[in-house]
Amino acid sequence: MSNEENNNNKIQRKRSVFDLEQIRQLEYVFDKITHYPDLSLRQQLTYLTQLPDKKIQVCFFFYLKYSKFVKFSIRFGFKIVVLNGVNKIN
Repeated sequence: MSNEENNNNKIQRKRSVFDLEQIRQLEYVFDKITHYPDLSLRQQLTYLTQLPDKKIQVCFFFYLKYSKFVKFSIRFGFKIVVLNGVNKIN
């Protein structure tokens, strides 16, 4: 099987697009309330943001990973530079 045929068989996932208000609500909860939302808080976020619970869980997973990345970088003296929305470590 050629590489081109392999690419045609892959299922393309639909990317999630979040509007600014959804991002603000999710970041507010992560920054001000908790890094680990329980079921009732996720249900409230589902209602407010109109996002499925699975998307909220994934968002919090990535927020947590990013938070740990920033803390690690600061702790070991790396400087994080954001260029065009992409983080680079110097």
